[in-house]
Amino acid sequence: LGGYAGALARLAPHWTPADRAQSPFLFVTAGAEKLHPGMREQIETAFGAPLYERYGANELGIFAYQCRRASHLHLDPWLS
Repeated sequence: LGGYAGALARLAPHWTPADRAQSPFLFVTAGAEKLHPGMREQIETAFGAPLYERYGANELGIFAYQCRRASHLHLDPWLS
């Protein structure tokens, strides 16, 4: 599942355990907006999956992303 951080945060309270059982996610990606304090936990809890940030631009696509082991963003090595 992927989307704007704010949209995922607004959807999270409406995502029920039944929804989670019918549509399990391996992970969630959020971009386009800053994740504010508390949003990560809210989204991860609602969707039952870890959340990874991504950063991109229309001209380049996604060029920075978060992995499981780090809290910071990695730059895509192909852009170096």
